[in-house]
Amino acid sequence: MVDFSSKERISERRYVHKWLAKKHRESLQWTNSRLGPAFDNQEGRMMAVTSRYADAIFIENGSVNIVEAKDKPKPEIVSQLEIYRDLFRITPKFKAYWNWPVTLWIITPNVDMVSMKYAQDRQINYEVWQSE
Repeated sequence: MVDFSSKERISERRYVHKWLAKKHRESLQWTNSRLGPAFDNQEGRMMAVTSRYADAIFIENGSVNIVEAKDKPKPEIVSQLEIYRDLFRITPKFKAYWNWPVTLWIITPNVDMVSMKYAQDRQINYEVWQSE
């Protein structure tokens, strides 16, 4: 079992990289991607505190996929991903994909039944995956 908080932990970032390599190797990918509008330098410094970063975004089968990884997901992750979807559609870096369908993913080594049910009710993929 993966535990992101242990001394021998695998970071969420590394966990996401392994998941992408195993499941979506051939897809166009971005990791730790900032989402939202572009800012000038002064405004950007002020907004850096509240910037939102998706763990991963990949393009596959004509769809944009936004991924968030959590060791112990809580139901709030669903709203977080829904916000990421909205921010994606105004992120200049991804303008070419603004009109594409978006699929949301939660990946985790641990099951939280409440989070899983809430995600499924909102058509968000909830994948329990062990990296090793």
